Amino acid sequence: MMDRLILKNKRKHVCLIAYSCAPGLGSEEGVGWGWATGLAKYVNICLITRKNNVKLIEKEILSEKISHISVVGVDLPAWLRFWKRGARGVMLYHYFWHLLAARTAVKLRKPIPFDLFHHLNFALSWQPCWIALKGKSVCGPLDGVGIIPPKFWPILGLKNSLKEIIRASIIWFGEKIDPFVQRTHNRCNTIIYRTKFIANRFSATKKNNTIIIPDVGLDDQSIKYLIQLSEKKKPKKKIQLIFMGRFVGRKGASLAIMGFAKAKKHLESIELVCIGDGPEKQKLQKLCSHLGISSSVKFTGRLERKKAWAAMTKGDIFLYPSLRDAVATVIIEAMGAGLPIICLDKTGPAQVLNHQTGVVIQPGNIQKTVDSLASGIILLVSDPSLRQQMGKTAQKTAAKEHTWDVRAKAMLKVYSDAGVDVDDN
Repeated sequence: MMDRLILKNKRKHVCLIAYSCAPGLGSEEGVGWGWATGLAKYVNICLITRKNNVKLIEKEILSEKISHISVVGVDLPAWLRFWKRGARGVMLYHYFWHLLAARTAVKLRKPIPFDLFHHLNFALSWQPCWIALKGKSVCGPLDGVGIIPPKFWPILGLKNSLKEIIRASIIWFGEKIDPFVQRTHNRCNTIIYRTKFIANRFSATKKNNTIIIPDVGLDDQSIKYLIQLSEKKKPKKKIQLIFMGRFVGRKGASLAIMGFAKAKKHLESIELVCIGDGPEKQKLQKLCSHLGISSSVKFTGRLERKKAWAAMTKGDIFLYPSLRDAVATVIIEAMGAGLPIICLDKTGPAQVLNHQTGVVIQPGNIQKTVDSLASGIILLVSDPSLRQQMGKTAQKTAAKEHTWDVRAKAMLKVYSDAGVDVDDN
């Protein structure tokens, strides 16, 4: 499929390195694909990704008649892939995979006149941007989310708290000790950050311009679909709060449940629907039982994406007190579904919200955070006009500010600043 890029036009050629990239998903894979298709409207994309993504991408390219994208799959030798089994060595695997991807990109430069290299995902503050050593490049949106504050470790449990300590050690070593990290980041023409909170961690960087572009978005068709679903919503006797995400400590499902339980003491007509699955499901169910709210909390299990959207749009409020996230695709989906959002400040979701689209909670200790979440729930449940207006504003904001086309045009400005002018008309 490499011949797709050799076109007789004036389009620029960009080599996009995206470890995770596959169509039809809302996680990191879907984000990679969203960037690739968004940018392909304006430049020729040579996409370097993992081999197991290639068939899905080629099938999507043919079925949707997508042009200006070619895909190349690379992977480390089989005897090295054991590192990432069970995610125990996934960071080390990423480290060397991106080195291999950079070498592949250099080889491809002979038949394809790349104007720019773009290290898209996983772009991490503690790992090198190897491709920066090979030519004109941009890196990001960069993920530099720190660790979960120790004051929240009691709700993580011992195992997850130890993981945070290990993660903090890896980040510290990468950012402070690894000689390739600073060298390659300094060689990048431009570094983009996912959120202002991440950018603030690197305020002392030598780069003069701080460029912030959220890493997630939705295509226009998905936004329209969510709007159509929300318009079919029927009145209910109870106000429904939605939590959607993987059931792991950092996603804050336990905080959501505790905040809901406290709010329910003051509000009888509310219920919580938890969409998703994960290793902490039983722990969360036991927490509901302990708090005496099991009859008011429904666990749907993991749902296929459109079924999850259908369940989401039946709700009234989106409750997502994640402790460590960039922005998260689910936040844009909830906005598209017309739901006001309750989240924590200093995390990615707060980047895309304001007082017109949701309630941003200042995190204190566990009890103060739970109290504030309950207050936010009571506020939105008790004021239907405020809740509905926030939902409408969130929906309009998603359609106007958080589509892949908007993201792509922001990135084209970055390309231009790096010396690669692109016509975005």
